[in-house]
Amino acid sequence: MTAAASPGHKGSRLQAIVPPALVLAMWIATRPYRGVVHDARLYLIQALRALEPGRYDQDLYFKFGSQDAFTIFTAGYKPLVVWLGPAGAHLAATLGGEALWLSALMALIWSVFPSRAERWLAVGGAVLLWAGYGGGRVFTYGESFATPRLFAEALVMAALALGLRKRLIVAAAVLVVAGLIHPLAAACGAGVLLVRAALHDRRVWIVIGALAAAGVLAAASGLGPFTRALAHYDDAWFQVVRLRNSFVFLTGWSQSEYCQVAATLAVLATAVDVGGERDRRLVLTVLAVTLGSLAVSVLGADIARNVLITELQVWRTLWLTTVLANAFLPVILLRGDVQGWPRKLLMSGAVASGLGRFFPGLELIAPALILAACALAAALRRANAPLRRPLEFLAIAALCLAAWFQALIVQVEVGLDPDLAAHLAGAFVAALAAAGLVWSMRRGVGVRLTAIAGLLVLAALALADQRTPWTKYVYGPAASDGLAAFLSGAGHTYWEGDGGFELLWFRQGAPSYYSCVQGTEALFFRGTAEDFARRGAPLRALNTADFAPEQGPFCGKRNNPGAVDPTSPDQLAAACRALPDLDTLVLDRPVPGVATRVWQAPAYQTDVGGGRPVRISNFFRYSCASFR
Repeated sequence: MTAAASPGHKGSRLQAIVPPALVLAMWIATRPYRGVVHDARLYLIQALRALEPGRYDQDLYFKFGSQDAFTIFTAGYKPLVVWLGPAGAHLAATLGGEALWLSALMALIWSVFPSRAERWLAVGGAVLLWAGYGGGRVFTYGESFATPRLFAEALVMAALALGLRKRLIVAAAVLVVAGLIHPLAAACGAGVLLVRAALHDRRVWIVIGALAAAGVLAAASGLGPFTRALAHYDDAWFQVVRLRNSFVFLTGWSQSEYCQVAATLAVLATAVDVGGERDRRLVLTVLAVTLGSLAVSVLGADIARNVLITELQVWRTLWLTTVLANAFLPVILLRGDVQGWPRKLLMSGAVASGLGRFFPGLELIAPALILAACALAAALRRANAPLRRPLEFLAIAALCLAAWFQALIVQVEVGLDPDLAAHLAGAFVAALAAAGLVWSMRRGVGVRLTAIAGLLVLAALALADQRTPWTKYVYGPAASDGLAAFLSGAGHTYWEGDGGFELLWFRQGAPSYYSCVQGTEALFFRGTAEDFARRGAPLRALNTADFAPEQGPFCGKRNNPGAVDPTSPDQLAAACRALPDLDTLVLDRPVPGVATRVWQAPAYQTDVGGGRPVRISNFFRYSCASFR
């Protein structure tokens, strides 16, 4: 007979199972699967182009060069696309990347924090809190879609974990692989490891100097991308890059984005101020690399307009800084390093940061709360007794004001959010999982908490698929939907809106004439910038969905902010005459007085440009030949 498991053995098994389950529930709730979105579309089309050479060569995204030249990601993605198809390959790559990312995060956290409670709360903080960094709300760490960033970030964290464990040769090898996948994401890991090693061994500075000298020599010799170190954007090129890639330039960031950076640095500064020697060494290194990268970015990109520095986007070291700040925040609260009203402010900031994933706007309040909490905590530690009361009063006032703003934002979101039910459910699951994780660290794990953890994972999985009907259609199986007949003989086609180029790329297998997404290569290739501007100027006069009513990022402003699409044949004629290489336009709305061919899609896409969601499924084709 087999002896029954002892209560202690059973408890230890539950302790090993429950925290990972709760973290998994938080991960799924905060990162539901929305399909091929954001930059995942770019890397998927790169794989399709590699499988069908020549098919997309005239597309604006590929015509003058693409990011595919800077990554080995496509080489690994292609076989997956052949095996599973585009949609299946993306899902598999996303799940694999997320599993690798979480594993690497845990390896890094286990190398930084000594106690079990600190480790799991740090992992929870990194997973749950707001993951955005940089300008334009473009990037978040640990993305829920497949791009090289997801894999490179994971490898960087793994390399740092290895470096902290003194396995430097293996760490360097892992960083090399990360650099081959996504050099921009990997650069911060290399910087942290090099600076950390140099602080312990002065001989490393010789290696750093040798690498710098090799880079200068390569630039002077005209070797590959290093020649860009000697190049500068001229006015015309810089104007396009400044419009399409405005997030690259720190001087163009908004006040809320500066506040986010300041709050991130403030949390790490607090960790240095109140933490032990073990924390200080790593955090000081990360802070030094981050501040240095921000300074280099401003001087090299915004002021000097240096092509290589601008392209490297060294400010993107902020992704790692943000991961560590989010990991340290709950640990600071656990240790009791911040007390009194600053502690309440910091907890309120953490709550707003987590809820910001579900209710847009709250993530804008969180940095101010966190920054105020860290600043007040530091001031109270150093203030004389007479100053303590006024500082505490400021904290109370800030907390009350923040609570009012949070309630107002939630009220507005409830009225406007078309996916409110899913967001409320996701927030509920994430909040319960976070509470369960804290409970398990303080009170231990029992059968009830184990059951709750299992139910939360199941609930998160039930909410995991949040693809829109449009995304399911565009990346779904082939069907007799009439699209091929609608586009028969269309030639070079401009299809307005964010969904237009997706239909052309992934449903029709055809190049797209113009979209905001395709202009991303303007940062790297002058030809792309020139053609993006040439094509965009006449199309802007059509006031289509690619252009914002007011000055916005990527494609810029409509000629007539109050108009939606062209309203006269003359507008279509002017655009067609200005663009002799354009054959067909597909618009969301009919133009009065012009013959058109109509197609109704089996699914709808949602336009929220007017403030309220509008479903669009009818599309109208116009031939430029009839206007020339």
